Amino acid sequence: MMETFIGMDYNRRLMMLQEYAEDGKVNSELTVKDIENYDGCKYVGIDRSYTISNISDLMKEDYTRLLEYMNGNHQESMSGPSF
Repeated sequence: MMETFIGMDYNRRLMMLQEYAEDGKVNSELTVKDIENYDGCKYVGIDRSYTISNISDLMKEDYTRLLEYMNGNHQESMSGPSF
């Protein structure tokens, strides 16, 4: 399950490290290539953009909204603690 959480980020950072080692700077940009399915679990999320200056407050808001949604309407869908 950890591979799903960090797999793409880990691979992206490896590519960025390679660029930095070879070119002295990171030339890459983040682009979504494709949506991947993972049968190990299901996710509920909120699609929102953040900036460094507001990420802390907005993530707290989103996490609270998700927990309220799951605890209120879909508690039977939760198979374990949220992360």
